[in-house]
Amino acid sequence: SRSGSLPEITQWFALNVRHQHERAAERLLAEQNLETLLPLVRTRRRWSDRVVQLEVPVFPGYVFCRYASNNRILVLRTPGILGPV
Repeated sequence: SRSGSLPEITQWFALNVRHQHERAAERLLAEQNLETLLPLVRTRRRWSDRVVQLEVPVFPGYVFCRYASNNRILVLRTPGILGPV
């Protein structure tokens, strides 16, 4: 039998974020050494004078993050995060 505590089990969560704050929220979570996922897709948008290529989130309003339950408060206090889905 080993002494000490067992490692915390991490799970993936979909987190709801503020409108158009997906990249900022993902960056802040990553800066806290949390594993994140923000799938992006390249798309063309027509503006009044030109067409531009943008990378936009596949799931607008959401960032995916893998964390243990003991990091829940840390995640929820991250600016831009509204909460888990």
